[in-house]
Amino acid sequence: MKRPAANDVGRPLKRVAANPPDPTDEVVKALQEAGHLPEGLVAMLCKSARMVLHSNERHPFEAKVVDMIETVLEDAKRSMSNKIEEVRATIAKADEEKLELDATVSKTTNVLEQKTAVSAEKKQALSEATVACNAANVALQEAVKAQQKGNASAADVTAKLEKLGKTLDEAYAPLKDGPKEGEKIGKREFSKLLKAVLTTFAASCDKSLMRSLETTLETTPADRDEFDKLVLSHFETQCTGYRAKLEEVLAASKQENADYAEREESARKAVALAEQDVATCKEAADVAGVEEGTADKEAAAARHAVDDFFPEMERRKTLSSSLEERLKLFVDGPLKTFAVLKSPPPPEVAETKATDEAAMENPAPSNETIPQKESTEEPC
Repeated sequence: MKRPAANDVGRPLKRVAANPPDPTDEVVKALQEAGHLPEGLVAMLCKSARMVLHSNERHPFEAKVVDMIETVLEDAKRSMSNKIEEVRATIAKADEEKLELDATVSKTTNVLEQKTAVSAEKKQALSEATVACNAANVALQEAVKAQQKGNASAADVTAKLEKLGKTLDEAYAPLKDGPKEGEKIGKREFSKLLKAVLTTFAASCDKSLMRSLETTLETTPADRDEFDKLVLSHFETQCTGYRAKLEEVLAASKQENADYAEREESARKAVALAEQDVATCKEAADVAGVEEGTADKEAAAARHAVDDFFPEMERRKTLSSSLEERLKLFVDGPLKTFAVLKSPPPPEVAETKATDEAAMENPAPSNETIPQKESTEEPC
């Protein structure tokens, strides 16, 4: 290791003068950021500011430069204040718009609730009308079935009466009274007539009576005794009762059919009214549904308008806060510094300041020495 030079040992340390920040830097920066002046003028003011603001005794021209700087700074301050007022005005206007939007949301929401209630009411009415219409159709179907059943029953009774009368006239009478004068009933024809009588009245007369009737009818009228006449009389009595019963059933069936017809007619009218009611309720429900949909869209649009407006509102508030903070920094910084530098210090203060600055540039010698590290190397 190289041995330290002899003339370096014990030499006092030289103090390095600290450069304090120039207060005019803040003013110059403010002038550069003013933004409303020509670049040449700004450059001239920035260059002159460092000289004139540090001058203790200012020339009238320097005083005018100071006034120009003050004017620029005051204009910048005024511009910031005006911008803040403009933003605050937009915020106030936005608050009014927000109130209007909130009122619109409230109004459209209320309308939507009303339309929804009306739509639900119409749908309920439609549902009830549909149920009533279905019930009316079921009642009509039952009435039609009852009418058809009554008609079939009446037709059956009518057919029985017609068959009874035809059998008595065309089969029983010839067998009872015998053939007319000049006519003759053959064996085959006789069997056919007898079978028709027995078949027709088998269900309505006693079996024993029918067996006796068969024997009696096989006997010629001239050969019949009192028993045969009694059998014929008893048979005719039962036939008369059976006919009367059928006629009674037919009359009741006709009355029942008339009731069925009236019931069917009433059911058809009820169905017609129910279908008309369903159509009316459906139309009202459709209209209410459309109105509900329109109200829902309007309410959604109002809510979206509020949601879309919120970021813009926050942006304006943020901008206002930023401008206010910027103005505060401007007032507390360059404007305050300029106010201090604008008026030159008194002579005694200026002299003290000059002495301090000179002392900083030319520091006094110090007795402090740099301690030297003892060398461990062997001399050459």
